[in-house]
Amino acid sequence: NPKVLTPELVTAGYTTRQSDLYQLGLLMFQMHEGRSIMDGLADSADVTRYIAEGTPRAHAEALRSPFGPVIAKLLRRRDAYRYQSAREVWDDLRQRVWR
Repeated sequence: NPKVLTPELVTAGYTTRQSDLYQLGLLMFQMHEGRSIMDGLADSADVTRYIAEGTPRAHAEALRSPFGPVIAKLLRRRDAYRYQSAREVWDDLRQRVWR
């Protein structure tokens, strides 16, 4: 499904552990907003451009909730700047949301 592609797969053809975390960010955005972050995109070329421009992260940064910063970090274009593990995501969620 082109709407769950990750930046590293689109641009370089590989995936990492952080690719799964990017997809988690897409899923969390959809759960939070009730719609896919990729809604309205016509084809895979649109999705590729959207991801390359960092638009998903920008949408996450605009969320007005404690989840916004977590989702935005999950949706960073460069995998090295995302969370390094699901445990890091969990710890950040616990600090921000369930203090």
